[in-house]
Amino acid sequence: MAAIFILTMADIMDMLSCLPPAADSGSTTAPPPSSSPSSSPSSSLSGPGGCLYNPKYYSYIAVLALMATTMLVQVSHMVKLTLMLLITGATGIVNIYSWRDIFDRYDMARFQDYSTYLVPSKFTMTIMIFIMMVSFYYFSRHVEKLARTLFLWKIEVHEQKEKVNEMRRWNEALVTNMLPEHVARHFLGSKKRDEELYSQSYDEIGVMFASIPNFSDFYTEESINNGGIECLRFLNEIISDFDSLLDEPQFRCITKIKTIGSTYMAASGVTPDVSNGYSCMKMEEQSDRERWQHLADLADFALAMKVTLMNINYQSFNNFMLRIGLNKGGVLAGVIGARKPHYDIWGNTVNVASRMESTGVMGNIQVVEDCYNILKEYSFRFNGESSSTGEAHSNGLESVTNNGNTVNNNNNNGVSAPPESNNSNSTVDTRKKKRLSQCEEDVIRLIGQHLHDLGLNQTVDLLMHESGCRLEHPSATKFRNHVMEGEWDKAESDLNELKALMHSPSAIVRMKFLLLQQKYLEYLEDGKVLEALQVLRAELTPLKYNTERIHILSGYLMCSHAEDLRAKAEWEGKGSASRTKLLDKLQTYLPPSVMLPPRRLQTLLKQAVELQRERCLYHNTKLDSGLDSVSLLLDHACSRKQFPCYTQQILTEHCNEVWFCKFSNNGTKLATGSKDTTVILWHVDTETQQLKLMKTLEGHAYGVSYLAWSPDDAYLIACGPDDCSELWLWNVQTGELRTKMSQSHEDSLTSVAWNPDGKRFVTGGQRGQFYQCDLDGNLLDSWEGVRVQCLWCLNDGRTMLASDTHQRIRGYNFEDLTDRNIVQEDHPIMSFTVSKNGRLALLNVATQGVHLWDLQDRVLVRKYQGVTQGFYTIHSGFGGHNEDFIASGSEDHKVYIWHRRSELPIAELTGHTRTVNCVSWNPVLPGLLASASDDGTVRIWGPAPFLDVQEADGLNDCSSMDS
Repeated sequence: MAAIFILTMADIMDMLSCLPPAADSGSTTAPPPSSSPSSSPSSSLSGPGGCLYNPKYYSYIAVLALMATTMLVQVSHMVKLTLMLLITGATGIVNIYSWRDIFDRYDMARFQDYSTYLVPSKFTMTIMIFIMMVSFYYFSRHVEKLARTLFLWKIEVHEQKEKVNEMRRWNEALVTNMLPEHVARHFLGSKKRDEELYSQSYDEIGVMFASIPNFSDFYTEESINNGGIECLRFLNEIISDFDSLLDEPQFRCITKIKTIGSTYMAASGVTPDVSNGYSCMKMEEQSDRERWQHLADLADFALAMKVTLMNINYQSFNNFMLRIGLNKGGVLAGVIGARKPHYDIWGNTVNVASRMESTGVMGNIQVVEDCYNILKEYSFRFNGESSSTGEAHSNGLESVTNNGNTVNNNNNNGVSAPPESNNSNSTVDTRKKKRLSQCEEDVIRLIGQHLHDLGLNQTVDLLMHESGCRLEHPSATKFRNHVMEGEWDKAESDLNELKALMHSPSAIVRMKFLLLQQKYLEYLEDGKVLEALQVLRAELTPLKYNTERIHILSGYLMCSHAEDLRAKAEWEGKGSASRTKLLDKLQTYLPPSVMLPPRRLQTLLKQAVELQRERCLYHNTKLDSGLDSVSLLLDHACSRKQFPCYTQQILTEHCNEVWFCKFSNNGTKLATGSKDTTVILWHVDTETQQLKLMKTLEGHAYGVSYLAWSPDDAYLIACGPDDCSELWLWNVQTGELRTKMSQSHEDSLTSVAWNPDGKRFVTGGQRGQFYQCDLDGNLLDSWEGVRVQCLWCLNDGRTMLASDTHQRIRGYNFEDLTDRNIVQEDHPIMSFTVSKNGRLALLNVATQGVHLWDLQDRVLVRKYQGVTQGFYTIHSGFGGHNEDFIASGSEDHKVYIWHRRSELPIAELTGHTRTVNCVSWNPVLPGLLASASDDGTVRIWGPAPFLDVQEADGLNDCSSMDS
């Protein structure tokens, strides 16, 4: 950069040092041409009075300086631009101002015949230099961007390599943890085909089985053990201590094979690269003591396990005992499994070792006679004799060893070859097959499909062959196979065969679109962008179907890697998962006679279970919708003892009539209002479902007849009876009164409803008005001329429902100041409540009882029977799981519970001695119900306690009335 600057300055100084050619004073015109050759224009420019033969030469040098500036590396483009502007500006100023006479004379000498038609050279050269500067700057900027991009790509490639190496290290650690170290090196270090199996034969190894037989007595799934988790945690500590023994140097030749429940299996001599002091010697050169050192180490390991378990017993005050069996001989070792590979050993040696453990005595080690003869050489004592090395036990060895073949046969009973069945087959063939009905064929096809999904393909083939049915059309089977194998061209040709079998030929276009979409996404994931683009342009677009989806698919071309594609497309990626999902979609377009809908049997079973639950009058729990949580062998039935119709607690802290009770939205609190001018807040223990006194809010001069929790349960509003003109807004956490509101002494504020935003509420009464206020009690809006009996705000936050003295419920909109009629009854509406979804309303109608209305369709759905309702204000409510139940108080001192679909009560709860004014169902705990009565008590109802069956049946708190 310094050289460029020096070159530019030298060029400028050289230009400034040149003097213009001699001329007459005050004249810039060239002298008249002479007739002699020596007086030509060229000679005049280079004569004594001239300066330069070609002044453009210096401008070209400036261009060279610009080119040199472009070639600078590791220099910001702003520095290059500054230097270019300096060169261009300096050269342009010299050309236009300092050399203007030189260029003028040069133009007149060179172009004197048509000089009046040309742009002066001083301007053309300056413009040329400027254009070259712009071009060079653009080129320099492009090169810099390209270099930056390559640099970033290089960094990204480096990071990806680091991630790959890190992932490889994790994979190696994971494989080494799953498999023995020498087996893991075989899989990680060699280039092998996926279908290649690992297997290795060993002639002389030791096998040990060690179990804790009395652990099954210790394991329980009671609540004190957290459903058995604490027992499993303790077993994990025992197995982990056994595993830690393998890290000791003397046990380096022992390999853990697996654990089966509380049984520990290990082997010695299967690790070829572990040095035992004799590895340099060939097998035939080693003595028996050297060859079987690993078996002695295995016996030492068994004794160390006993010591470890003894220490655990001492620390945990338990009495676990090991039962151990040892054997030696030849085995076959290998790795099985594709998803979760497992290293295991097989052979008669393993079977005999297992039999040694299962037939042994707790606290002892049982070995075969061959092991007994070998271990004697290593100072082991038998038959209870002790030594410094430890102890072992030999019991009934000769019979077990001599009958080893018998043991092997017994262990193979489960996998023995089936008997010949030629006779049975001939019997079946000669028997006349029964003609199956359509229903029977459908059942067989459903069973076959389910067995096929479980992978029992041979069973399916046998079932279809014997029944004479066909699981699906051959064309559908071929189509399925081609889709699962990703042969998209063949799958498209299969659609032409299926077209004749379909009821709607237009569905072929939709099916083809789904196939091509999968094909397009798999090409993109494989990095075949050109092939994917060809599918998009030449195959998907000509279908002229779902153009919006095609635009979305085209956007996936910009995905930089496969993970980004799967995330944006919400796609599982190339493989069986996405293709199975594709088949599920394609099957919806095919008739059931051609291809059954996916998982049809599970769908029917789920529908049957859900239907049984819906028909169960006492079903009040949220269960898993899957089939794994229920038994298909029994019908679903809930007992009445599981229903909240038994008194769990009686709250007697109020000293007068209790007019209202309401659980908080999160179900952790209960508020009760009474004629004794107090509101009591109760805390609900969600584990024991017991209530404890939390706070007492006092000062309500007229008593409390209505309570409303804010949506976030932070505030509680209390209203009084008809002659009360005040409203109290309490802070639940602090117990402080935030607002005491009264618009006029003539008002009657008997009902209130919160807006869903929790910042506003609406209140009113029977004296002709209701108001919308904020948390400070400031009036926001009002509606005059409405005698309000009860209020409710819908979830839209705009519509307020109000029952009035005209035996109706109207909707009022404070935003556009409109109202409309929703419900019209023939008798006064004493109170009402709305379901969580805002669709249903439950009305307590004077002299009529409880009515259920559909607010959307504005129709009366059901009238519930049994309740005694006069002109007292009684509050009912929805509750239970999914709000399937309805509960209401009654003037006959009872609480009535109905299933929402049944008009007759399913339970009548007795216990109160006066009118039950209000019932509230816990929104979180469906088995918890509260009722408030004029007898001054609040009763908490729940399922039957843990009593004897006869005692539970003898309780008089609940009587059932099934519809």
